[in-house]
Formats: sequence, C-alpha cells, structure tokens
Amino acid sequence: MYLSTQNKFLDRGLGMSERKRENTSFRSREVRFMYGEMEWLKVKSLARQGYGFKPIGRKLGLDWRTVKKLFYLPVPPQPRPRERASILDNFKPIIDGWLGLNPQMMAVDIERKLRSLGYEGSYSTVKRYVHFRKEEIFREATVRFETLPGQQAQVDFAVARAHYVDGSEDKVVIYFFLLGFSRWKEADISENQRRKALMYLMEQTFWKIGGVAKEVLFDNLAPVAARARTLRSEGELAEEWKRFEAYYGFKTRLSMAYRAQTKGKVERPIEPVKRFIESGVFLSRGHLRRELHRYIQEENEKVHSTTRERPVERLAKEREFLLPLPEKSLELARVERRWVSKDCFISVDGVRYSVPWEYVGKLIEVRITKTEVQLFTLRGSLIGSHRRLPVSLKDRYGYVVRQEHYEGLAGTEEAFKNLERLQAMGFGPFYVERRSLGEYQEVVE
Repeated sequence: MYLSTQNKFLDRGLGMSERKRENTSFRSREVRFMYGEMEWLKVKSLARQGYGFKPIGRKLGLDWRTVKKLFYLPVPPQPRPRERASILDNFKPIIDGWLGLNPQMMAVDIERKLRSLGYEGSYSTVKRYVHFRKEEIFREATVRFETLPGQQAQVDFAVARAHYVDGSEDKVVIYFFLLGFSRWKEADISENQRRKALMYLMEQTFWKIGGVAKEVLFDNLAPVAARARTLRSEGELAEEWKRFEAYYGFKTRLSMAYRAQTKGKVERPIEPVKRFIESGVFLSRGHLRRELHRYIQEENEKVHSTTRERPVERLAKEREFLLPLPEKSLELARVERRWVSKDCFISVDGVRYSVPWEYVGKLIEVRITKTEVQLFTLRGSLIGSHRRLPVSLKDRYGYVVRQEHYEGLAGTEEAFKNLERLQAMGFGPFYVERRSLGEYQEVVE
C-alpha cells in the first residue's frame, strides 16, 4: 500500500511540498463531507465560551485542525453521509429489554439467545454493545440529585384549573424552570405546550438569569423528544430542538419514562404552584400571571429547607458558572390569540395595546417578541404593530395607543391632542405611540 501510494505521487511528478499540499487540500475537503451542521454549531458555541481549538477538539473528539477549519467556515458544512448500518441494529431493542430486566446478564448468554433469533454477526459486536449499555445503566443507577453550580436545570409543563371572579374557569398551562444548585425558580403561563412556546419561555429565562445551565433535564416532553426515552430506547431529540440546543450550548437530557426520581427537583416544587393557582380567584389571565410572578419571587426570597440559603442569593453565586449567552437571542416569538375589547384594546403581559377599531369584538392573532407586538388577522394579514412598552415605563403607563387605530371615529383628533398633552406633562396611563403605516411591513419576518 505504501509503495503504491508513493508511486502515485512519483508518476504525477510531485515532490515533498506538492505532496503536502495535496494531502492538506484533501483534509480541507474532508471537513465538508465528514462533519455537519451540529458539529459546526458546537464548535462555534464552545469557542464563544472561551475554549481554544485543542480543548474543543478534546471535548468533541475531533482533531484540533478539524476544529479550526469548522470554526472558520462562514456557513455550516454539508451533512455527513449516512453511516453504514450495524448488523446488530435490529436486535438492539431486544438487548435493551433483556438488560432492563436483568442488568447482570452476560454478553455470552445474550449472544447465544440472539443466534436463535437469526443473528449472524460476531460475538465481539454483541460484547461491545452490551458493555456500552451496562455503563449507561450503571450511570443512571448512581445519579446524584445534588448538582454543581451551573451544571443542571430542570424544565417541565403542568396543567392547572384557574378560577375567575365572574364564575368562569379555565385550564392553564404552567411553564416551570428550576436551577439545580441554587433552587432558583421561574414560572409563567404558556398559551400551549408546543415547541415554539417552550423555546420562547426558556430563552426569556436564560436572559433573565444571565446565562445557560450546561445541561437541561426534561420529562420526555413532546416538544423536545421526537421519540421518548425508555429502557429499550435512548430516545431521540426533534431536529428543531437540536438547533436550539446547539445555539445556546446546553445539553438536553431526557428522563426515563415512569422514573420520576430523576427529575424530583421539578416534580416537587411544581405541585405548590398548581395549588396556588387552583386555590385562588383571579380577575383575568393577566392578573393570574402577575400574581404567579409575585408568588415565585417570594419563593425565591425564602430560605430553602435543604440548602439553608435563599435561592436568590445562591443564584448570585451560581451565575458565574453558567455558560455565557450568545451575542443576541434567536428572537423567538410567541403567538397567541386575543379578543379585541369594545374600547379597541388587547392585553399583553399586563399592558393594553390598541387595535384598529374595525376589529372590535373579533378574534385576532398576536405575535409577541422581546421588542414588538404585532397584530394579524386569523388569515395572517398584518393590521398593526406596536413597540413593546419598556419595563421602566410600566409603573406609569398601562395603555399604548396609536391614533390611526381610531381614525374615522368622532372626536379622535381632539382626544389624542389631550392625551399627548398629558403624556408631555408626565401623566399616565396612556402612552401615545407614533409610527407611520409604512413601517409595519418591516417588522414582519
């Protein structure tokens, strides 16, 4: 083989320097064929955390030269070609089931039983896989619930029944986030349990705490897992979730179905949150969210029974161990539906935004980002847009209005002149926003 390779270069008249260039260009092309988008995203994420090429290579199992080439690629390389399937693939679920029932089962016994089922591969293939699975089972059996600072967060959804003063009831979806070391909690009301809503709420939490935990534990949530993790299956993450995970640099862990002890830190604290909602009576969903935020803030100020410290104080210690945030967020939007009130308003996070008067009494779609509130018909036509009211102004203003939303109604011009005078004097609660209709299209992605 060596002689034939050498003769190939000699036949082409290549000297030593030319041979090096030939090999280098081959390795350069190899990056595009052997590694795909996920490796590229992980390299970028670790580099953003301050790691050099060699440390990144050791973490990802790559040569540092490959890491360097991936780092300098402006766009993700082409996906890796599908690897050749193993002769054991069809039998792996069977092996997982046997080991789930008896983790001490020997590889030689497993191989003998597989022969009767039609397995024709080698014993060494079975032995390697059994060894790998036993290590996994051992790690799962010795999981500790006390985590290092910045190491782990746990996330889950729950459903509770809310009661309102008008006698109505409503099922609400609770989003719950917990940092393992500090026990710092975050909870909110989600419109649904879909992937976009989960990513939006998690992104808001990351920016609120100023960093990202190295791993996030989930209970086989459908938005995260394309296939649930069981004794017989490792589970599989949804592709869109893999990109979200890679962008922020954390690792997703799926807890095993029917094994609540691996996510106990979330399972226990989320029950008091459900009881708080179900035992209360609220004015509206907006009021419910405000009361929930107040309740969680009080919980973070209390001394925790296990750590003997307040979560808010431990968060200050844990923050320096969290992964750094990227330069900008993904600007994920949550999309919700709202009925337009008689006075032309819809409510978003405790602030009321005006809607063109023609839509009074109608159901519209609201797209909410960190900076914008965009108004659409149910068919997707843009009918208006607002800049979100800054948090610093929420104590003074509770309404954001635009004059063009009331054009055609008697007394509009005079009413807005008075509102602008009051705003100039520093009085609320109405904040008059001005923006030309031509700017609306710019906020649509």
